[in-house]
This record gives sequence, C-alpha cells and structure tokens, in this order.
Amino acid sequence: MNVAMQDTATMMIVVGVLLLLIEATAFGFSLVILAAVGLASISVGLMIKFQWLSGSLPVALGVTSVLTAAIFAIAWRPLKKLGASVDDSAPRSDLIGYTFQLDNPLTADEAYIHRYSGIDWLLESDENLDAATLVEVIEVNVGKFRVSRLAV
Repeated sequence: MNVAMQDTATMMIVVGVLLLLIEATAFGFSLVILAAVGLASISVGLMIKFQWLSGSLPVALGVTSVLTAAIFAIAWRPLKKLGASVDDSAPRSDLIGYTFQLDNPLTADEAYIHRYSGIDWLLESDENLDAATLVEVIEVNVGKFRVSRLAV
C-alpha cells in the first residue's frame, strides 16, 4: 500500500467520523444526509485500506457519492414512516390543577394578572368570579391560565 492510498483512506475515515460526531452532537441525527455521508466516507476509507478500491481522490469521492445515495435511499422509507406518526394531543402541563385564591374579581370579558413563581400570568375565565374565590387552573397557554371555580 503506497502512502497516497494510506492518506486518502485515513482522510476518508476521519472525515466520516467527524461528520457522524457533528450529526450526533449538533443535530441529534435529525439530518440524515450527514449521517449517510459519514457512513459512506468511513466505508470508502475502509475499502481503500483493504485495497478493494484505488486510493485516488476522484474514485473515493465518486464511490462515496454512490454509497451516500444508497444509504439515504435505504434509510428514507423507515425515517419517513417514523416522521409520519405525529402526536397531536395537547401536552399535559403540571400547572393544571394548581389552586389559589383570587385577590381581585375576575369577569369573563376582562382578564386579570396573577403572579405565580415569579411570572405574571393572565387569568381568563368563562364565568364571573368574585375576589377571594378559590379557583383551579384548567388550561395553560403561553402566559395564560384559564381558571374555573374550584368545586368543593
């Protein structure tokens, strides 16, 4: 094995490992193409090391391209199926069920601010509630609590 073949093989393996590391750490395997190029580069580097391919850079890049397309084509169907299953249900917040006493009256058409855990929350309700009423959070949106009278 000559020095050029050894250098190309090592370069391909190092590039492949770096691409896989970038894919794993930065993107969490969400970009399939980087993983495919990384695996193809490592495979071509190993093929050159075992002298199954010539060590020229054009051959290495060509075979890497073909392997990348093959890996991507093989991985496309399962990943497409995986991405097709989407959970549309609303996330359950741990703030739902939080109970507190109103400091001010709350009307259905007027919002009021309640401070909880250092955050000012806009309170909304479908019914008019008097001050000192015990309420429970029934829905949470960004910066908003929807409350109802606590059934005692």
